Amino acid sequence: MIVDAYVKELDSVLIEDLDEIKEDSNVDIFIIHPRDKTALEEIQQIVSQMNGLFYCAPISLKESCDDKCLAYYLDDISLLDDAIMTPLYINAEDITPDLQEKLIHEGHKGIILNATKLYEDLPNFFVAIGPSNISKFDLAVLANVSMDKIVLQSSYPEHDFEDIFESVKVISSSIFRPEESIIARATLHILTLFGLK
Repeated sequence: MIVDAYVKELDSVLIEDLDEIKEDSNVDIFIIHPRDKTALEEIQQIVSQMNGLFYCAPISLKESCDDKCLAYYLDDISLLDDAIMTPLYINAEDITPDLQEKLIHEGHKGIILNATKLYEDLPNFFVAIGPSNISKFDLAVLANVSMDKIVLQSSYPEHDFEDIFESVKVISSSIFRPEESIIARATLHILTLFGLK
């Protein structure tokens, strides 16, 4: 089983062929990332009726969330405070020294998107790796990655769900660990982070 940490958009193909996609790709849980109120409302209607679909809402829309929301996307840093215990998604481009210090000091946890490095200094954050960013990592960096730092993403529909396996192959050949072990550990991380285990 695979959990896809980052589905950019929910399209008609994913909705209509969900069962077939699950069977072909071994992805059982999809976390979709609407970025505005209209998209959020549409996603909420769909995921409420389908198994295996969850979402991550912008933190600016957290008051509109229901129980299918697993995390907040940090779209407005000013809204971040230590009372927020829901896991966060953060774009790597938005991580500054000040934000990093705040994340550590306030004990936040979550996932970093679009990373090109491992962010070892943010121990409570996993790095999402997939077809959209695997090639941006230095192979020497990947060779030293801990399986305890990785979760998997497709960035669908930009990439297919099956493309996750190509990223896993690259990681596997870099750290000399079986592909199955990498997938299992990445899945466990997300299930634990989001309280699905």
